[in-house]
Amino acid sequence: MQPTLSEFESLAGDAFDRVVTGLDSQTLERLNLGVAVSPDTNAQRDADGSVSFILGTFSNHPVLGRQVELYYGSFLEVHRSLQPWDWQDEIEAVVRHELRHFVEDLQGRRDLAIEEEEERRFQRLLRPAARPADWRDAARALAKPALALVVFLILAFFFARSLTG
Repeated sequence: MQPTLSEFESLAGDAFDRVVTGLDSQTLERLNLGVAVSPDTNAQRDADGSVSFILGTFSNHPVLGRQVELYYGSFLEVHRSLQPWDWQDEIEAVVRHELRHFVEDLQGRRDLAIEEEEERRFQRLLRPAARPADWRDAARALAKPALALVVFLILAFFFARSLTG
């Protein structure tokens, strides 16, 4: 059974309270917009056409300040089969992850962001390559580079020939 938006907001608040117990009050004050819950689904389409759901984000707006945002709709998409008692753990894991972005932002570091970029590149390598619909698509994709290579070789031949005499 999935929590309602109101129950999700309560779970997010509880998770935030548990995760920040180790942070001092001065650090917490710099997360001036706190944790917000959006009812939306945050998804992005990858180059290969697959969809990735974003469960949470950390943002540092130059005027408004810092905030962690959780996406209720994304949680519903990703965790359809979770038992009620598992929701708290999943929300807490995302809050902890986004707070790490916050702390690194305060320190001027991007370690976690770099780690995430490397993980996305690795995951793309693991996905099977998209195959052309038929041989004509493959031929079209290879035609321009092949033509450019042929032209280059012909020009290189005549250039080398002109140098030798």
